[in-house]
Amino acid sequence: PLAHGQTDPRLHTSLMYEDKLLLQIRIERLRGARTFSQQPISRCHHLLQQPTVESRDEATGVYAVRSAFHYVETRQDEQTLYAGWATHTLVGDAAGLRIRLKRVDLVNCDAAHGNIQLFM
Repeated sequence: PLAHGQTDPRLHTSLMYEDKLLLQIRIERLRGARTFSQQPISRCHHLLQQPTVESRDEATGVYAVRSAFHYVETRQDEQTLYAGWATHTLVGDAAGLRIRLKRVDLVNCDAAHGNIQLFM
């Protein structure tokens, strides 16, 4: 989200809002030999807090968990730190829990950001 408290990514601007197809395209693009923005390749580190269960609905098998995080991305001499919360909506099926939605709320979501290359 681009603003604190944003409730609908389709009606409000987001820093990044991608479905599974766009995610696959981004991954393929980043792996490509002509991805000059990733030469040399970025390195990153995630530090996650233990998730807390925000909500659960046993009848539908839908759960929401939230984790605070610090994410550091470095490329050459430049280092960028992102901090915030990741909320995952999980759905139970025969194989276990699967991610339906991942939402990242940055502490400084309304700040000016450069190109965000990798996912947090």
